[in-house]
Amino acid sequence: MGSPSTQNVTTCSEGPLIARHVATLKQSGRLVASNQLGIVYCVSANKLISFDTSGQTKWEMEVNDTINGIVCIKDMLVISNAGVIELRDDLTGNKLDKLPVSKCQGILSFGVMCPSSENTLLVCNWSMSAPTILLELSVEGRKLTQLDKIRKIQSNGIDGLVTVSEGDKKLIVLTTAFKQVIMAMDYNTGDQVWKIDRQIFEGKSLRPRTMCTDNLGHIFVADRDSNKSKRTKNRVLMLNTAGDIISSIISMNTEPYDLAWVEHKIVVADFDGKIQIYSLITGQDEGSVTLSTDSLSISESYF
Repeated sequence: MGSPSTQNVTTCSEGPLIARHVATLKQSGRLVASNQLGIVYCVSANKLISFDTSGQTKWEMEVNDTINGIVCIKDMLVISNAGVIELRDDLTGNKLDKLPVSKCQGILSFGVMCPSSENTLLVCNWSMSAPTILLELSVEGRKLTQLDKIRKIQSNGIDGLVTVSEGDKKLIVLTTAFKQVIMAMDYNTGDQVWKIDRQIFEGKSLRPRTMCTDNLGHIFVADRDSNKSKRTKNRVLMLNTAGDIISSIISMNTEPYDLAWVEHKIVVADFDGKIQIYSLITGQDEGSVTLSTDSLSISESYF
């Protein structure tokens, strides 16, 4: 296993990135995903909804089971519940294929997922007691197929999962709020590359949940308030792929539940189902800036 890196607060070479609140959408849901065409998908109760960042609904449909995971890969939408992963057409929502948990080695219940390449995705088991197992699935030919590679991780209760590149390495980054950990491991060997463990950042201990990435090498982490009685000081953190916390770019009174990246914007779904859009801009002279949703009511647009 590799040694954890020393964690520092850094600034981007192009200047600090600043989040500016753009809109609060009429759609609601805790889980969100996005594709390369600027379309966002959310899960609201027993509905699956497709819309753009202006709030224009493309389609919506009823789903029979509780969805606990949603990702986009190529021109397809992948959704999961505890027992089945489904592949759907992202333009219509129609089912293309499904893979039951009984056909996946070592998995008893599906947990979080993330794309790992243009044609593959990672999915983990959900367990608070057993070590995490990561499976790689192929979506070639609009079919879901389990590949041979299986990884066991000595951590459980995984909340967030992404893959990124760091130099010549491909990394798997995962979070667990229960253990207050953000960790990166080598995609091919499984060796630990860096780890943020129970760290205090800007006076607050981390409770990292879900993540998303952009095309500039940033990792965005939904970090909830550690104060269980209030949970009013929540935030979205920005990290680089070396494991350094760059800044806290969004502060929220409500708990962020899921994140998605689309067209230079971050989509934030909170615990109450409110979906908000933040645009990322480069600040030249503003230094380290954190914007609160409470202070931006003038610029909000409701659709």
